[in-house]
Amino acid sequence: MTDLSEVFMKTPVFRRLDENHKTDLQHRALRRNLKKGDVISFYGDIWPYVILLYKGKININKESPEGRSLTVRTLETGDVFWSHALFDGKSTPGTLNVGENSTIFQWHGEDILPKISANPEALWDLCNVLIKQLRDASQTIEELAFHPLLNRLARLLLDEYDFEANSAVSRTLTLDEMANRIGTTREMVCRLLYRLSDRNVIQVSRTQFVLVNKIEMEKLATGDVLLDEEAWS
Repeated sequence: MTDLSEVFMKTPVFRRLDENHKTDLQHRALRRNLKKGDVISFYGDIWPYVILLYKGKININKESPEGRSLTVRTLETGDVFWSHALFDGKSTPGTLNVGENSTIFQWHGEDILPKISANPEALWDLCNVLIKQLRDASQTIEELAFHPLLNRLARLLLDEYDFEANSAVSRTLTLDEMANRIGTTREMVCRLLYRLSDRNVIQVSRTQFVLVNKIEMEKLATGDVLLDEEAWS
């Protein structure tokens, strides 16, 4: 098993536990190697677990009855997911999908919560983690409610891709994945990408993006230019 001691030292909550508790959790950890597209937990499951993402990417999605999907949060390497069922015993309000090949470590709540409860510093760390998640959720709601799609797409592109002026980057997100991240359809994402291209902000091909006008893209991403898709028709 991968040595988790160094990971624990950098991870909120885990870093506050005493050495005996850390050692016990390392022995109890279930290591899972997952492939892109695997589902860890479905919406509505009562799933009382904690997962630490050792490497990879996991998306937390909400699905509508019509089949549309919205990615409300993305876990990156080093992030920890604390399932809702750990605290209230109720169902998970989202589906955990593996966004790329990933390795996670998983614990049942019964193995980890007593250790946190016995350590005030770890408990305080957990409170701060959960508060941050609430703030992030509030920001997501604000963006969906008040920022037009074009601004959300620009922010996603700058967050996801390491652009340098006039250099090509490979497209790692599909149209569906981009649509899920900004709360729209793949058709609308495609339309907006080509509107950005028509305005010479970005060049688009099937496999690559080239950022042409970084200043304009950053204005869109920060909301300094609040143009909706109709304004770019």
